[in-house]
Amino acid sequence: MKLIATDITNLTDARYFAARGAHMIGFNTTLSTPDEINAIKEWVDVPEFFLHLPDNASAELIWEWQDRTGISNFLFSDFDEDEVRRFPDAQIIYFPRQLDNLSGDVHYLIIASSLVDAWLQLKNNTAFEFSDIPTYVEYKNEMNIDEKVVNEFNGVIITGSTEEKIGVKSYDDIDDFLDQLDIEY
Repeated sequence: MKLIATDITNLTDARYFAARGAHMIGFNTTLSTPDEINAIKEWVDVPEFFLHLPDNASAELIWEWQDRTGISNFLFSDFDEDEVRRFPDAQIIYFPRQLDNLSGDVHYLIIASSLVDAWLQLKNNTAFEFSDIPTYVEYKNEMNIDEKVVNEFNGVIITGSTEEKIGVKSYDDIDDFLDQLDIEY
């Protein structure tokens, strides 16, 4: 399984998730500045980074963040396909709030852990257009991996958090969770 870390706001989280084999590290544009993101990027080695942009972000906002950070992978819960098409090299990570309204040309899907069963029902429909897209499950407070997640999904996405103080944070719960998985870089 692959590991994605999102909402990274500090170097401590970024370095931890990179050391645990994260395939992608993401930054929420409402929680960090481009300068903070660029500073963190310099200190970690992961295959890819992404930006979590506000819903229906304008092309101008997308361009500004892409230009200032050099990141062309974007996570959205809702997006305007016409605006996003203006970025032909962009990789779209789609985190839909509901499964009954899936649309768009996307490269990755993130499914909330509460929607896993509904997603599996949709995926087993042979006419479902998203069945071949790499799909990840979001884990927030759950610390036990479900066997169907291991068998049916490409990986998990975990949210970063605040430090207790600069450079100090406990990862015991996350370590226990990630130890249940066979993380591939």
